[in-house]
Amino acid sequence: MRIVVTKDQMKSAERAVIDECGIDAAVLMERAAAFAFDILSDNVHSCGHAVILCGMGNNGGDGMALGRILFEKGWEVDVLTAGDEKKRTAENEWQAGVLERISKGQAAPVPFTKEAADKTLAKGKNVTVIVDALLGIGQTRPPGGVFLEVVRWINSHEIFTMALDTPTGINTDTGLMYSEAVKADVTACFGALKSGLLLADGHRLSGRIYTDSCGIFYEGPDEKQRIIAYAMGGHEGVMDPAQWKEDAPFMPGLVMEQEDLSILLKRDPSGNKGTFGKIAIWAGNDEITGAAILSVKGAFASGAGYIRLLSDASNKDTVISAVPETVFANVNGGEKVIDDAIAFAQVIAAGCGIGRGEKSKQLLTILLDRLTVSDKKPFLVLDADILGMLSDEEGSADLWEKLSRTGCTTVMTPHMAEFSRLSGISIDDIRADRINVCKSFAKEKDIILVLKDDRTVICAPDGRYFINIYGNDGMAVAGSGDTLLGIIASCTGQLKNAFTGAAAGAAIHALAGDEAAGELGKAAMSPLDIVKYLPRVMKRIEDMGISHKDERTILS
Repeated sequence: MRIVVTKDQMKSAERAVIDECGIDAAVLMERAAAFAFDILSDNVHSCGHAVILCGMGNNGGDGMALGRILFEKGWEVDVLTAGDEKKRTAENEWQAGVLERISKGQAAPVPFTKEAADKTLAKGKNVTVIVDALLGIGQTRPPGGVFLEVVRWINSHEIFTMALDTPTGINTDTGLMYSEAVKADVTACFGALKSGLLLADGHRLSGRIYTDSCGIFYEGPDEKQRIIAYAMGGHEGVMDPAQWKEDAPFMPGLVMEQEDLSILLKRDPSGNKGTFGKIAIWAGNDEITGAAILSVKGAFASGAGYIRLLSDASNKDTVISAVPETVFANVNGGEKVIDDAIAFAQVIAAGCGIGRGEKSKQLLTILLDRLTVSDKKPFLVLDADILGMLSDEEGSADLWEKLSRTGCTTVMTPHMAEFSRLSGISIDDIRADRINVCKSFAKEKDIILVLKDDRTVICAPDGRYFINIYGNDGMAVAGSGDTLLGIIASCTGQLKNAFTGAAAGAAIHALAGDEAAGELGKAAMSPLDIVKYLPRVMKRIEDMGISHKDERTILS
């Protein structure tokens, strides 16, 4: 797992390291520049000509330090500056002086003009790389004036581009593009991942993201275990608490990677079908069968041990023909069927294809009432038509009240439009601040929220959150959510933890979607193809064992 931080959390971490640990800001800048150089070496492979665009803050200082390293390694280097000289930071000014002295004036920073920039393309070696070191995490508004000129100049050339920390024009926290933004091929992310690199325009424009602690976050041998404990609710934290002031608690986000799934979902050789999760799924009605089949298939293919499907009796033959290992129960059998499901299940997943008519509302009411009086409190995973009932103007308040009285840990998996109806917040306003909006809703309703979108966000009521980094637009098809319901239920049952189970389920679902897209193409994919490639993903997770990839690389 990786931690994800906001701009303010990153600044707090840097300040703690400088003030409390005594590491000078210039040392952190050197580490960042050395890391950026390593990335260039990995991607470019030989000396060339670098044009580095630097602002007047510390991001610009990082760029100048990188320019000096490149010059020392035999690169031809041009450094162009943008911004108000009066706002130059002390570290930036110091780096500029060192660069000028080391290069004996050959790489001395000069102010950006389009003419000066164009001249760099014509001299010496062909330009190999452009580096965006303009604003970093400090940007708070659309780039204007000379900064907008620089953004447009960078994007007007088909030259390999690396951004330092955050591409100029991208909001570091939300990922939204202010107006125009640098399109990077790679981004060197210092300290920890920034949420804006993973969301919205940020994940489209950041290219391949590399991240390194650069001396800001200390990664000891037990770091993975501490982060997993934090994700599972242990709250041991992911950093030495001494680095954080009591009035600025550190609640990072998380990214789950394939290696984490191999640790979390490791099979018990002595386990039985109950060990790996007993799941009750309420899906489908007398007009819809596919949702039930997709949910059950998704749960079985992601490791669930035992599944009981509650659906309309008319679906029995079709479901058993498609998934013969399913135990079928007629959902219209009244309280006894529901009581039996509660007694059986560790997880109850419900809502896909059940309809929003009076019969479904009555069954939902029975389910919630019986859970309220039951001593057994299975996890609930709710989607689709149940979310619709919870957002209806008539009767939704009563259903929310009944849900809260059950005492069950509840996961909800809306897509953007469903969440907009549930929360009463417009889609545009959700996207403008999706993490904070999701965290607030999860806390208010005391649920685990899985907001499905191009980058799914999973939030717990206590403020922890995951950002899912896998998946593709080929998964944006009816039925994909039915499969996800089953997978999340399966992972929750195996982990006995709804928050981490939801994040693991979202990751596995998306990884299977990526496998399907890789072989079939995005346009041709169907939800059954996601199910088809689940075994390949699960096999890879099982086989990972202790093998690890380059820990600096987060995603393409």
